[in-house]
Amino acid sequence: MVHFDEAYVPVLFYVYKSDMDNATNSVYLLDARWQQFQSKHQFLFKNDPDGLERLRYINDWLGDASDAILRDDRHTAMIQLDHIKYEMMEIRRSYKIEYFLDYLWDFEGALSMLAEISCEDISLVCSADELAFLINETQYLWDIVLEAKNTPISSVFDNEKLARFEKYKKEITENMKIVEAEKYSSYKDLGIAVDNTIESFMNLLTVFGDFESVQTFYANDLQQ
Repeated sequence: MVHFDEAYVPVLFYVYKSDMDNATNSVYLLDARWQQFQSKHQFLFKNDPDGLERLRYINDWLGDASDAILRDDRHTAMIQLDHIKYEMMEIRRSYKIEYFLDYLWDFEGALSMLAEISCEDISLVCSADELAFLINETQYLWDIVLEAKNTPISSVFDNEKLARFEKYKKEITENMKIVEAEKYSSYKDLGIAVDNTIESFMNLLTVFGDFESVQTFYANDLQQ
């Protein structure tokens, strides 16, 4: 799963940045890692029809995401990539696998809901109490990330990655303070605060991506 996510993160990052050329290059490695994952683990699901169905879903959505990226359809690509992420999370949860990135994905899910709400006339979408609850929930999920004991730091990250990881964690923590402060204002700056938090979050994710392999894999593929 780690190798799959190392290829998944660059695709997600480039699509988020609307860099569809690099997203196109990256999706080749993601597809290869997915085929490796299926070959290695499919036998585990032979008596698990729900697991097999999730594998089929991921396979289909990866194909749809790839097609959307090739069409420069960022919106559809983000939706399909989100589906893939969700199904991988559900597989891990069904087998009770603790996985640090899942804490990040839970936080991102709440953050995305805040982003959607902040794009609308907030008073028409939810009450002040409902919005305050969602902000509190988002902060709670970020606190779980900060307190997680299975962070893959010392054994995986070199000093450069560790420094970036700590930098973006601090940025998100500071941005979340601004998001929280919006509970006591008119929410007029909530969208900006949430967008800044998402930007820092996506930068933090890059620490978990294998961007180097993306480039070498694509270059080798071109030579074949």
